[in-house]
Amino acid sequence: MKCMVKYGEPVINNYDVWFVANEVSDIKTKDVVGLQNALSSLVDTLLLGLYKEQPTGYAYGTQVYNKNQIVYMVMQCTDDISHKDCTKCILHVSGEIKRCCSGAIAAAILTPNCYLRYAHSDLRALK
Repeated sequence: MKCMVKYGEPVINNYDVWFVANEVSDIKTKDVVGLQNALSSLVDTLLLGLYKEQPTGYAYGTQVYNKNQIVYMVMQCTDDISHKDCTKCILHVSGEIKRCCSGAIAAAILTPNCYLRYAHSDLRALK
């Protein structure tokens, strides 16, 4: 079951990041630009399908870049916000990840309304 728990009273249209829990890897990639481009592309792709198959505002997927690198990503919004507001929240969190975590092979940010996490892997190591 995919579930995002929200504590307290619902606050509609409050996307201020008054609470951010982030987890950032100390290990950095050699291809920072490639990783950033892959992350941006994957966010856009997952946002398109966020409510298409799953009415819960949950999506996950992968993006290959630089021929042998892969990024895994998951995103979710609480069920008390609209699709439009979920998109705003995810885009805001995506921007936060660019600022805090540039080049990190893994990161996650949790806010009161949405969550985004990614992890990077080398395909050659998986064989």
